[in-house]
Amino acid sequence: MDITAQNTQTVYGSLAFRECNCGTAAGKAEMSTSVPALIYCMDKEAVCSKIKKYHDSKIAILSNEIRSVINRDEYIDGEVSQSEVFALETCKSGEMDLLLESLMQIYMSSFSNVHQLEGILTMVSSFPYETVYPKGQIIAVGLLLHKDLLIRDRAIQCFERWDSKKGLRVLKSLNFQPEWLQEYADKVVLYIERDGLE
Repeated sequence: MDITAQNTQTVYGSLAFRECNCGTAAGKAEMSTSVPALIYCMDKEAVCSKIKKYHDSKIAILSNEIRSVINRDEYIDGEVSQSEVFALETCKSGEMDLLLESLMQIYMSSFSNVHQLEGILTMVSSFPYETVYPKGQIIAVGLLLHKDLLIRDRAIQCFERWDSKKGLRVLKSLNFQPEWLQEYADKVVLYIERDGLE
């Protein structure tokens, strides 16, 4: 079957999906970007299933890597952690969306694992507010109410590191316990109001 008509191509990871109009039949063509052979598929559901399977496998692999990095990491204020380095390298490789989706998945499955949550917060706070919007903010807001004091503190720290006035509404709407944590949140609010990014 020759494809001589108009084609559009969508690249997803190492897979490319080409929509093509082949004479009287419209179809989908799938190819690996590392292997130039085309596989023709007339079944849209099969193509969607293949994309989902590929996407889910990428998320599973990245989630396992993230968990491993976090488990080996130690979080000390003022020091760059291995989690931050890993997150920034993953972003540089063009996988920011996969990183955020993996972090969301770990967040949902590790809500009682304080060390995992601390690592997730460290990773999302490594990027500008807009870069992690809205998944990073969803994680941080959810953890502002966590029962563990360290996690609530780290969640406030996310907003401090993002330094964005867009996050003020969240910090202003909550009350924190103990009192010193509320004082910290209030200082972060004042700092962002004064010097934060629009």
